[in-house]
Amino acid sequence: VRNVAQRLIYDNDRSIAMINALEIDWDHATAAEIASALKISNEMPCEVHIELTPKRVCKGPLMPQHYVDLDRKPMSMDVLQGILKQLPSMSLVTFGGLGDAMLYEHWIDAIKLAKDCGVFGICIKTDLQGPMEDVDKLLHLPVDIVAVHLNADTAETYAKLCTPVSDEYNFKHVTDNLQWMINERNRRWQLPDATTQAGVPWIVPHLIKTAENLKDMETFFDRWMHYTHQAVILPAQSGCGLMPELSPVRMAPPTRIACRQLSRRITIHSDGKVAQCDQDWLAKAPLGDVSDNTVSLPQLWENKGKTLCEQHAAGEIDSLELCSQCHEWHRP
Repeated sequence: VRNVAQRLIYDNDRSIAMINALEIDWDHATAAEIASALKISNEMPCEVHIELTPKRVCKGPLMPQHYVDLDRKPMSMDVLQGILKQLPSMSLVTFGGLGDAMLYEHWIDAIKLAKDCGVFGICIKTDLQGPMEDVDKLLHLPVDIVAVHLNADTAETYAKLCTPVSDEYNFKHVTDNLQWMINERNRRWQLPDATTQAGVPWIVPHLIKTAENLKDMETFFDRWMHYTHQAVILPAQSGCGLMPELSPVRMAPPTRIACRQLSRRITIHSDGKVAQCDQDWLAKAPLGDVSDNTVSLPQLWENKGKTLCEQHAAGEIDSLELCSQCHEWHRP
C-alpha cells in the first residue's frame, strides 16, 4: 500500500477511468487488495516535458551545461506540432527540459500552438534574463505557470552558482523582471475589461538546494511566498552521474522501490529523442525518436514506456543501466 503512486480520487477523467476499470468489491475490499489490483496504466503519462532548446545564459556549477556539452539542435516547429497534436486533452505541457524555453526563437508560437492543440495546462521554465519586452509578451500568452530558475536570494550566491555568460545577465536583472511581472499581472486583474483569471499565470521561483545556497534558502522561501504565494525548493540532480552530487544530504530513502516518475511524465529533448526519464540528459537509453514523424509518442509509450514501468514494478531495476545509478527515483 505504501508504494502505490496512484491517487484514487473520483475528480478527473483519468482517475475516474482508472477506478471504473478496477474489478473490485469496493464495499468489502481492503486497502491491500485495492493496491494489488492496480496495474500499469495503459495511458501515456499526462505530464509532457518538451525541451525547445538546450540553450541557457546561466552556465554556472549548478547547471548541467557547466559539465556536459548538450550539442543538440533546437526543436523544429513541425516536430513540435506533430508532438502536440498527438497528446490527449488532459496533458500538462512543460516547455523547459535542460534549456531556457524563452531563448527558443519561436517560443511565442510554441505556446500558442500548444493552446491551439487543446492541451490542459502550459508551464514555461526560464531563467527570466531576457528584456522586459519579452516578459510583457509572456503575460499576454495563455500560460498557466511561469517557473523561474532563481536558485539564490543574494547577488553573490547567484553569481557563484548560476554564473551568467555576460554581466548584463545578473541577479538584479532577474529579480527586477520578476517584480515587474508580478505587479503587471496584478494590475491587469483590476482592469474593468480584464479577461485574465486572478492569480494566473502562477509565478513560481525555484531554488535547487545545495551546500552553497543553504544560507539563502529560508529568506528565499519567505520572500517569494510573501510576494507570489508560490516558492519551490528542489533537490540537486546529477543526471545519473553526469555532474557532481551537490545535495547537502542524500534524500533517497534506504529501500529502493519502483520509480514513480516513469508513469507520470515523458521528457522529449529538442532533437526529438524521447528520453527514458528526465535524468537521461544525453538520451543514452531513449524510448525512441519523434523527429522524423515515423512513430507517434503514444506508440513509443505503448512499445517501450509501459515495458519500462513493468520492469520497475517487477523489481528488475538493477538490470537497467541508467536506473541502477539513479538517486531520484523517489521524487513525485
